[in-house]
Amino acid sequence: MNRKKANVIELIPHFLRARLTELTDWALHRPIWALTLLCLVLYLPGITALPPLDRDESRFAQASKQMVETGDYIQIYFQDQARNKKPVGIYWLQAASTSLFSTNPHNKIWAYRLPSVLAAVLAVFATFMLAKRARGVPAGLVAGAALASSTLLVFEANIAKTDATLLACTAFMQLALGHFCLSAREGKDPPNFWTSLLFWIALGFGVLIKGPVILMIGGLTVVTLSILDRDLSWLKPIRPLIGVPIFAAITLPWGIAVWLATDGTFFAQAMGEDFAPKLLAGQESHGALPGYYLLIVMLTLWPASLLLLPALTNAWRQKSNPIVQFCLAWLIPNWVVFELIPTKLPHYTLPLFPALCILISLFLTSSQTVESWKRSRLLRVGVIIWLVLGWALATLYIILPIQYGSGFSGSNLTLALIAIGLVAMTCWFTFRAKIYSGVIFGLASALFFFPMLLENTSRQIDDLKVSSLLAETINSHKSNDAGTIISVGYSEP
Repeated sequence: MNRKKANVIELIPHFLRARLTELTDWALHRPIWALTLLCLVLYLPGITALPPLDRDESRFAQASKQMVETGDYIQIYFQDQARNKKPVGIYWLQAASTSLFSTNPHNKIWAYRLPSVLAAVLAVFATFMLAKRARGVPAGLVAGAALASSTLLVFEANIAKTDATLLACTAFMQLALGHFCLSAREGKDPPNFWTSLLFWIALGFGVLIKGPVILMIGGLTVVTLSILDRDLSWLKPIRPLIGVPIFAAITLPWGIAVWLATDGTFFAQAMGEDFAPKLLAGQESHGALPGYYLLIVMLTLWPASLLLLPALTNAWRQKSNPIVQFCLAWLIPNWVVFELIPTKLPHYTLPLFPALCILISLFLTSSQTVESWKRSRLLRVGVIIWLVLGWALATLYIILPIQYGSGFSGSNLTLALIAIGLVAMTCWFTFRAKIYSGVIFGLASALFFFPMLLENTSRQIDDLKVSSLLAETINSHKSNDAGTIISVGYSEP
């Protein structure tokens, strides 16, 4: 009986084999189009359905709206207070987006989220190109799809904040840096001028988006590789004599303008009240012990985390491989720094995810390493963890509407059961050493889970739409002879 059930289940990938083969061939010949389509399916469903859930998203969007209204694109204000925290880059992008795609009074939150969507897609492209440079289009597609479908990036692409844009800048900076590193280690001619230009432009825009974070990520990568090689000559073709002026041209004009406009207050508060305190203690109740990001990475990288444990172990065994060494130099020192910083939020390690996804792609596209890991206990442990997380995510279809919205419904139960089934199929195939079939069902799980959750379920969680509920409450108390209505004790944006 068990054998008959197994044969029936195994018919599923055989039934889909012809269509999957056609789809794979199309993706291999048009990888950018394939990744773009994947990103749009994952990111667009929630962009209009989700209310502003994150307090920082509301602050960014409101400050960007005020830029459009006042025409002041130098100083940053949230209502009547100066917002001297992050640099101006994200506000410019959001102000441009809402000016182009919405009309007065510019209150559509989706218009402020478009830069995050575009940045997420560009980060996927950069990850694809670096993995492709190392091991061809198949590896690039796997790496790009792994990043695109990760839980953390899907949600950051739907939020009007800095993190998806910082990821894009970091990914392109590391793409250029990776070309210089790999060319030197492979004894090939150094990359051309345009690769150097890409490095400095990405670095400059990254600083304009989120200050010194991108400098730390690139700097630690360079230092680690240089220590390993005991050589800095591979950096000469990066053309600092040309690049530094380009970097300065991107970052200094606004820096000088805001210094003059605020008499230096912006930088004093940004560094002294926002950045430095995060290095010293857990800011705004966001503290956690070292190891926090390791504990949550199986969730934040889901569904690609299905192969994370064997991929990392395999990478350590092949750490002399140039692309593996570059990814580890990108990943390890920066991850340690993020773990040691007292203030912790799940999205802080997002700029390191391309390195993880490339290592997963290198593992999956190497038939020899996959064959050697098919019966691995470590792989099975990872699958069990992945199964638990996948089923926990599936319960959100039921829990969120009950806790925050319209209550239990049969349609939500159906969505949860479908998601549970896809997760179970993924683990079943992986346990039976059919890793490629498992990966297909893992991606299918993400393609079903995230759009349905963001578009369908999010519309049912009315209790989280705080601003709309407040407006309705105020309107219900209005009358012709009513005086001024005020709200006391509520200070969220």
